Amino acid sequence: MARKLIVCVGIFLSLLTGFMFLDQRDDNELSNKGPGVLNVQQSDMDEVETAEFIPFGSREYVRIVPQ
Repeated sequence: MARKLIVCVGIFLSLLTGFMFLDQRDDNELSNKGPGVLNVQQSDMDEVETAEFIPFGSREYVRIVPQ
């Protein structure tokens, strides 16, 4: 029983440290604006008119809007 516990804790700790290492590496690449980071240009056509916004009704998950 103790052997299984040691193996499980070892696997857990190795996965945890591996993912922490990858997360730290990913944060460093984003701060340096490394490869794979794209700047998105937004235009006026992307804005939604808020005057015509009607909140969803009860159990209304998708709304079809006529064009």
